[in-house]
Amino acid sequence: LDPTPDGVKTVLASVRRDGELVASVVELRKAKEPPSITPEVRKAWLGAFSQPLTPKLATQLGITAEAGARITRIYPNAPAEAAGLRVGDVVLALDGDPVMARRIEDMEVLARQIRQYRPGTEAVFSLWRDGKAIELPVKLGREPLPTAEMARWEDEQLEFEARELAVDDSVRMQLSPDFKAVLISEVVPAGWAALAGLHPSDLVLAADAHPISTVAELKASRDAAVRGGAHWWVLHVQRARETLFVEINLKPVTP
Repeated sequence: LDPTPDGVKTVLASVRRDGELVASVVELRKAKEPPSITPEVRKAWLGAFSQPLTPKLATQLGITAEAGARITRIYPNAPAEAAGLRVGDVVLALDGDPVMARRIEDMEVLARQIRQYRPGTEAVFSLWRDGKAIELPVKLGREPLPTAEMARWEDEQLEFEARELAVDDSVRMQLSPDFKAVLISEVVPAGWAALAGLHPSDLVLAADAHPISTVAELKASRDAAVRGGAHWWVLHVQRARETLFVEINLKPVTP
């Protein structure tokens, strides 16, 4: 390795290309440190998606209200589910304060209104359900950890990154509440893991036949395989709606 004037080290690599032996100087740079993540203050959370009550939608639903938020989806085990909210309910007000969502761009109005409360407090939801107005007390929860704050691990030698599942991941992928796995968040193109067939968004269910639910367990499995002199590390992954095995060669990996 020869350092350049700016301190970057280089290596002379020989590559066989179309029958020729080509020499190339490759720069080796230190990977950038991952950005520091400041934990966000977790505010009140309902655990539901909603859409604005536009004038056309209100007419179709037979509602005379000027604005509101129609519940379109409810997170499993969320405060909305525990309180008895249903898909199709239209939230007209919280503690008498109208939910002023009437345009497509008002998608976040209800969520912002809920975030004004403290987690654990109760709010009375004024709803339109099945053609009549009702009131429903809802105990609001605390926002789950965002994706950016989930535990993660980068395997520099096998060239991939994994992180634990966030609530939003489970909802987006339509996973059951008790589903256990680790998400492959990044795979270096043409890297060692990619050559073995590992894809971004793969869900690691098990490693060497042992169930995996945290990145610590995934790292421990890889380290154990290397210490034991294994040549292959076998991951059982779920990709879309199918499961398969990915066999990663460990020959270049050191403990």
